[in-house]
Order: sequence, then C-alpha cells, then structure tokens
Amino acid sequence: MLRLLKFLSLIGCVFALQGCAQAAVVSPTVNVDVLAYYPADIEESSGLVAASGRYWTHNDSGGDAVLFGLDKTTFNVDHEVKLPGAMATDWETVTASETHLFIGDCGNNRGARRDLAIYKVAVNDLEKPIAPVEKIDFSFSGQQDYSKRKSHDYDCEAITSVNDQLWLFTKNRKSLTTDLYILSQRGTPQRAVKQQSFPVDGLITGADYNAQTGVLALLGYTKASVWGFSFIWLAPTNSASEILWEKAVRLIVQPYGQWEGIAWESPDTLLLTAERSALGPNQVGRIKVTTLPEISIKH
Repeated sequence: MLRLLKFLSLIGCVFALQGCAQAAVVSPTVNVDVLAYYPADIEESSGLVAASGRYWTHNDSGGDAVLFGLDKTTFNVDHEVKLPGAMATDWETVTASETHLFIGDCGNNRGARRDLAIYKVAVNDLEKPIAPVEKIDFSFSGQQDYSKRKSHDYDCEAITSVNDQLWLFTKNRKSLTTDLYILSQRGTPQRAVKQQSFPVDGLITGADYNAQTGVLALLGYTKASVWGFSFIWLAPTNSASEILWEKAVRLIVQPYGQWEGIAWESPDTLLLTAERSALGPNQVGRIKVTTLPEISIKH
C-alpha cells in the first residue's frame, strides 16, 4: 500500500506539472506533516475550524449529528457535542464567527437536493455535551433543474465566515470552476446569489478565510481522482473583502489524499483534514506556506 501511495503521488506530480503548463500557473509543492490519526468514529472528517479553544471536525453523512472537539496541542478528541436538533444528511464543511459555529449540510452530489441547510451553534454552547441549534435553509438562486445528474454546478462543500457573511464556494463538476455565493449569518430561508466565478481547474472541498491577513484558502483536487492531485489556492483580498484572483497562487499538496477540510492555524500555517480512503487514512496534518516567495503573508 505504501509503494502504491508513493507511486500515485509521483504520477500526481507529473500531471500537476502538465496542468500548470496548460493553465500558465506556477504551482510550488508543499508537504503535509501528519499530526494525528483520527479514531474509527471519525472516518469521514469533512471540515475543520477553530472555536472555543479547540479545533472542531465532523463526519460527512449518514451518522449522528455530532461535533468532535480536538485538543489544539495533541489533536486528540477530548470533547463531543451532540446536536439533537440537526440532521446529518450530507455535512461537508464547518466555519465559525466570533459568536457562532456554522455547519454546512450542503453536499449535493447529484444536484437534486431541495433541503440544503446550514446549522448554527452558539460558541458558548460548545462546552456542553448537548447543544441547541438554529437552522438556516437556503437554495441557489440560479438552479432550475433538480433532476439527478453527475455533472452540474450546485454542489457545495466549502463555506467560510467573512465579516458578517457566509461565503459559499461550489464544487463544479461540469465547468471545473468554483462559484462564490454569499449568505447572511442571520435569517431563514435565504436565496444564495452568485457573485463571481474562479478558474480553479478542479473540485473545491474546503475553504477558510484568515481575517488577520485577508488571505482566502481554497482546498481541492483535480477531477481525475486516481491520477490527479490535491491543491490549495491562496488568494488575497482587499479592504472591501473583494477577492484579488489575479494575485492567487496554487500549491500542489503532497501526499495526494482525500483532503476535505482546511483551517488557518496561524498567518503562515494551514491545517488539513482527510477522510479515510484508498489514498490514505483519516488524519489531520499541517503545511507551512511562508517559505514560498510567491505568497506574501501580512503580519
């Protein structure tokens, strides 16, 4: 298995270089330093966020509505919060403001869901074993076709908190771009209106905005799941919270794995979380970005 993973990583690098030539993008490689392996009850870690003195993750779908709290030093699970008022249909992402944590039940692989939602939990309730939730129902303003299909632009696995908004980034299997939609952190139901599209050349699975530096991180992978590679786009924003995509840089993540969640640990380090798959175990890891001259981190 180890030889297979190394081989897949090598092939991924080759395809990454080819992709870079086509897209005219310089893509430095960053290596993940594994910090911990998740226990068996967190096989499908899909999101990661810092709040209330811990990192928080969750499973993907089909299980109980539970948040798992990770110690910030050991990354071992040291707390669980059950959310009896929520349903884990397809939890794909988690983010947080100063006052609330938001869980995106917005996975929409076949494009047929009419029950997309974001669950809202008060940060002050995260120390409890059971916490109440609020529900924000939403839909995409441009979606007219709700028939089941593989190729569409209405799956969403990445949400991040920016000021008093929620930024949603779609996983566009049809166009291999990502669309930015914006929701308010208050009120239900809502219609998410498309703001911009970005040429990420892949499928986006996670997002995190660093309010200190103004840098947006988007995690994803190329469409060819076996011979592909994982990547991170880093894009600065201006004082009006506008994404300056012309200055964005793509990083190739090694080893290739099913990296699903991303969170800024500091202005120059990112944490990634992975689901268990044929590409590797369920784990959490760290990457450094300050050694790359193309990235300008504002301290």
